[in-house]
Amino acid sequence: MSRRTSAEIINATLLEVFLAFLFVVLTIASFEGARARRYRKVIGRVGSLAVQLDSLKAADSVARSERDSLREVFGARFNSPYAPPCNGAATPRDFVTILLSVPDSIGVTINRDELSHNRGDRFVVSYQGFNEAFRDIRNHSVSKHCHFIAHVSDSPTLAKSEYKRALRVVRAVFYTYGELQ
Repeated sequence: MSRRTSAEIINATLLEVFLAFLFVVLTIASFEGARARRYRKVIGRVGSLAVQLDSLKAADSVARSERDSLREVFGARFNSPYAPPCNGAATPRDFVTILLSVPDSIGVTINRDELSHNRGDRFVVSYQGFNEAFRDIRNHSVSKHCHFIAHVSDSPTLAKSEYKRALRVVRAVFYTYGELQ
């Protein structure tokens, strides 16, 4: 058995350390390569998800525009610009009967109890006093988004201009029907 010199021992030790270092470096490189491949996969999935997100946003935009166009088509069919009657199931349907026969005055007959008005009350009021007489009805109509109905009876002796003026006053508070002129 031969003895090794110290130089051979040092060389062998350095070779072993180098090989161990090389093994560690290659192992780290292998793990980093695997990590890089995983990141590339994730980035690829994120890219495809971004593409899917963009296509979903485009589909959502198309769906919203179709929904809006359908709302316009069907909304016009079922939505009315006119408010519904207040207490639509009440009888009689018309809250008041209006008589237009004398200039500058309106004859009123209350047909059913509502707010501060009692069934059977009759009175004559000027155009200026009409809004005041039915202020509570008007406020209720505005707050509840509805209208009370008035049956209008007019006289053929009333001038057309006077009739239109009186009807404007009545329509500021009520929905009207029954007018002849």
